[in-house]
Amino acid sequence: MKKTLLILLLASFLSLGIATCSAQDAAKLEFSVMSYNVRFKFMDHIKGGDGKLHPWKDRRDGVVAAIEERNPDILGLQECIAVQQKYLVGKMKTYVLQASTNTPIMWKRARFAKVDAGNTPLPPLGRYGGGRRLDWVHLRERETKTDVFVFNMHYSPGLKEPERVKICKFTADFINKTAGKDKLAILTGDLNIHSERTEGIQILRDVAKLADPWTDTGASQKSIGGLWGKKPWSGTTIDWILYRRPLRALKVERPTLKWQGEFPSDHLPVYTELSTSKAANPTARPANGASQNNAPAGPARETSYALYRKRLLCNGLRHGMRLPAVGSRTQGRLSGPNPSKKGGKKRIRACFLSVVVVY
Repeated sequence: MKKTLLILLLASFLSLGIATCSAQDAAKLEFSVMSYNVRFKFMDHIKGGDGKLHPWKDRRDGVVAAIEERNPDILGLQECIAVQQKYLVGKMKTYVLQASTNTPIMWKRARFAKVDAGNTPLPPLGRYGGGRRLDWVHLRERETKTDVFVFNMHYSPGLKEPERVKICKFTADFINKTAGKDKLAILTGDLNIHSERTEGIQILRDVAKLADPWTDTGASQKSIGGLWGKKPWSGTTIDWILYRRPLRALKVERPTLKWQGEFPSDHLPVYTELSTSKAANPTARPANGASQNNAPAGPARETSYALYRKRLLCNGLRHGMRLPAVGSRTQGRLSGPNPSKKGGKKRIRACFLSVVVVY
């Protein structure tokens, strides 16, 4: 009778474990993000370094083409005023747009639902930065119900190093306050910061726990700017996509689509594909001294092992797989639900206790 009861209890817990694993698998999330400075329309009368005008009406379909070429799920735009926003939404009808000023956030209507949105003014720093705002939106992925907070901004190019540090600290604190410290968070923007020239990016990494796709994938940050100049500059990126773990980059690139022989903007977009899968970037390397995972190693190992035990329970224990005992990876092996007659009750009790502890 006792043996029958234990077997029934074990079966119940195994069913719970299988359901839990299925929920975890369903919660795995992959989506794409783009950041793109499209250049203000009100600069139409200003010639580029090439001596030519580049009016919005001649570029706007090129901007649409550059976006649709990669078809991102989430898009952060900079230097995009209301008339430009209206045109883009009219052309890209699968997207929803949220904006306060000139840093709109767009997302695929079929993929995400808006939960909340807002903006906050950036602190005025010296004679630069006045009137700039940080836009944000709280999205919920429709299938997995996963919450994703997206932040988008444009730092002034005229900031000095102490001002950059201050505004990056403000941004990191605002992300933590708005999204909390345990939700998925993404920051897109033209930060006008080269990673090797300022402490600002490191502050975003350390305070808001943000990572970047170049570090994750090992890809070069080398980019080109001033695309309409006589001699475009070459160096590390000033256009950024940063994100919080467990998101990791599968790829990152700078699309170079031209429209009627010219770039649609004086910036190239940044495009990345992100995943919550832990196997997304096994070759990731630390950047600028930051830890690879932006998190303490101990808890990450414990979490990994707990998931390992759950997967074993889901996929193998019901078929007789031997599972390491709780608290040890090498001792106290447990048998599956079909133990031999000798010591059978002890093995069933041990297996039952293991399931109770894990779940």
